[in-house]
Amino acid sequence: MTSPRLHLSALALAAVAASGCAYSGAGGRPAGDAPLVEDGVTDHTRRASTVVRYDPEEAMEALEDLLVGRWVGEGLGGEVEETWNPVFGDRMLGTFRLVQGGALNFSEHMHLGIEGGAVVLRLKHFGPDLVPWEDAEETTSFRLVAFDEATAWFGGLTFHRSRERLDVFLAMRRGSEVGEVAFRLQRAPAHR
Repeated sequence: MTSPRLHLSALALAAVAASGCAYSGAGGRPAGDAPLVEDGVTDHTRRASTVVRYDPEEAMEALEDLLVGRWVGEGLGGEVEETWNPVFGDRMLGTFRLVQGGALNFSEHMHLGIEGGAVVLRLKHFGPDLVPWEDAEETTSFRLVAFDEATAWFGGLTFHRSRERLDVFLAMRRGSEVGEVAFRLQRAPAHR
């Protein structure tokens, strides 16, 4: 069994490289109406080098419409929750947590904003003891490649929304194999 620290390191390294790991769609369910990407990192993710021109302000508005809310579901062999807040100041903030066997495995703190004319998602991973996985000055980062009203493609990471469902696809590498981790989420009420 992989320790949470090793599991996180694999996630962080894979995300930075925007490559992929030998996971095949968590949950084993088909992607449904999520768009397939030809010549991407995986079936549902694009390469970071395939950036198309976009207006970053327009992209931030689209991402706010796409992501804001509380989303719960399955991924990485456990229960997951991802929450996104509306833009406040110059950033959208989000959190993610993975619970396995009734206990927190790890969490993420996410910032989404405009940097150098592009939209960038930066995140840090934390163990259940709140010890960060990345060094203090490091983040795991994804640059927005393209978007439309239902999908946002970052290099190696895709968010696809269909009504009250949000599918998240992460390209990962384990050894020499590239694969895709899928998170199947549904909109949930806000916490009281």
